[in-house]
Amino acid sequence: METKDSGAPRLVQYDNYRGYLRDWYQHSKSLNSKVSFRFLSQRTGLKSPNYWKLIMEGDRKLSNEMIPRFARTLKLEDLESHYFHHLVLMNQAEGLKERALHAQHLEDLKKRLAPMTVDAPNPSFYTRWYLPILRETAVVCGRKNSIEEIQKRLRIELSAGQIEEGLGILIGGGYLQKNSDATYSQTLQLLSTGDRVSSALASQYISRTIEESVPALENLTSKDREFAAQTLSLNHEQFEKLRVLAREFRKEALALSKTEVGKTPVERVVQMNLQIFSLTRPEEESDL
Repeated sequence: METKDSGAPRLVQYDNYRGYLRDWYQHSKSLNSKVSFRFLSQRTGLKSPNYWKLIMEGDRKLSNEMIPRFARTLKLEDLESHYFHHLVLMNQAEGLKERALHAQHLEDLKKRLAPMTVDAPNPSFYTRWYLPILRETAVVCGRKNSIEEIQKRLRIELSAGQIEEGLGILIGGGYLQKNSDATYSQTLQLLSTGDRVSSALASQYISRTIEESVPALENLTSKDREFAAQTLSLNHEQFEKLRVLAREFRKEALALSKTEVGKTPVERVVQMNLQIFSLTRPEEESDL
């Protein structure tokens, strides 16, 4: 299964695009000895073999025309390309007003690009599929967060023992803390399995949450749910674009939750599942 290169520099952590280019270049070169300034210039469709070097060292500015070409060579996804675009324009802005405008765009994009992810050092976070639900519900319940009250609020069936054990795991793992006023708060605002599920435990967790969608579809009224299904026929490029759109939507949802934290009291815990999968085999496989 494909996974992201964990050692690669993350664009969203940079406030200077030249610094990102330098680190990206060094990292790429450490993985592939063929990577050079001439190699990258050719990949970007440039005649000058040292164009990348001039940009990285600040001897030239990156033009508006060249920004998307660099983004493609860097293999940035759509949102990352937007971030790179505004980062370049912010760094190269001549006036404070223009710089502030692009800085604001970067802050908005950062909320969508940098949700906190769970590597789950404690495997129990995934083996007990209901832990993310307990983590949210304990906060929503406020001071009425006894095991009995949490049990009443939940639409899923959990025993008192499961709830007690789950809260202990969440507190012990640093995902939840109990405050002096007896309420719970989250030590990390947002948790996500990330763009690619890289472990069997995470796959098991997702599978279990999908199972819970069936009784929700059958028992909840339309005001408490939103369900839809679509079957599409796509080529390879369209399929990849659809996957990108799904990742962007998830990040948008996480940003929505993060943005609203603290403004108004939260009143419900919501499960959002989004699945895209192939129903047919490629032609070359079906001929075997």
